[in-house]
Amino acid sequence: MGGSRLHWVAHAVCVFLLVALLAERHHRGLRWGPAEERAMTPVVSRPLPSKEQLAPAGARSLLGVPGPRRALITGITGMIGSAVAEALVNSGAWEVHGLVRWRSNSNNLRRVYSKVKLHYGDIEDPHRMLHVISDVQPDVLFHFAAQAYNGVSWDNPYYTLSANILGTLNILEAVRLAKLTSTRLVVAGSSTEYGHTTSFWKGPVPETAPLIPVTPYGVSKLATESLARAYFLNFQIPVVVVRLFVHVGTGHTENQALQNFCLQVAEIEAGLRPPVLQVGRLDTRRDITDIRDSAPVLVALADKGVPGEAYNVASGTAIQMKSLLD
Repeated sequence: MGGSRLHWVAHAVCVFLLVALLAERHHRGLRWGPAEERAMTPVVSRPLPSKEQLAPAGARSLLGVPGPRRALITGITGMIGSAVAEALVNSGAWEVHGLVRWRSNSNNLRRVYSKVKLHYGDIEDPHRMLHVISDVQPDVLFHFAAQAYNGVSWDNPYYTLSANILGTLNILEAVRLAKLTSTRLVVAGSSTEYGHTTSFWKGPVPETAPLIPVTPYGVSKLATESLARAYFLNFQIPVVVVRLFVHVGTGHTENQALQNFCLQVAEIEAGLRPPVLQVGRLDTRRDITDIRDSAPVLVALADKGVPGEAYNVASGTAIQMKSLLD
């Protein structure tokens, strides 16, 4: 079985595991508790618009201006960026542009590839960022490009800090130098910014909880958020930060635990490895959300989010990793 095909089998197994978990609860006659009712639906601490307010096609644009609006997505080939691209394209109200590196795999965009315009460049190149952003002049800029894996950030802390902090600086500076002060930015933060706080905090972690990151990735995301807020306070660039908790979906890599489990199962089914799963700690709990549920939330926050504020994007409950394998 080819590598590409094997990865898609892994993603299919991943979806199967989540469906099986929900089906088992139903079979046992269990009812969702107050928190569990939100397990597969992303929540934030402030109210979001209703589905009626997010009417697609020609009914209205999210920013209240007739005609298609222009969005630029960095990291558009990733799981989150591609899901947001699909949500925007499917609404019929957006002209979608994406920033990609020359070596990026665009397979995640296969459903909307012909409907997005791609621009080649790297967020670590400030001159190219100024050129692309000045050329596109987006109404909304979604910044998802990053070294996005917490677990591997200790393997290459220098690159993690450089790509995530200086890359974000290059985006913000390009917006400022292009004088696009009305362009709204949605910048990806991370739940890893809370870090040590999760060891003593009881219940869901709110946006007001202390930010005490414990990995280079968490530190880079805290710095990213601080830069974004500094550009709002000093230059009035409307920036909204989204602190993303664990998200799953097709198009992700095996660097996340659930995707890694799925890849191992696919390899076992294909006869490529012994029937033994290699796992870490299974007593830990993670807040897990399907990216298809969160993509519309990220789009809504581009309009409804308060500039300068940060929003948790999560399910609102934690799932024990062991339950995903039972």
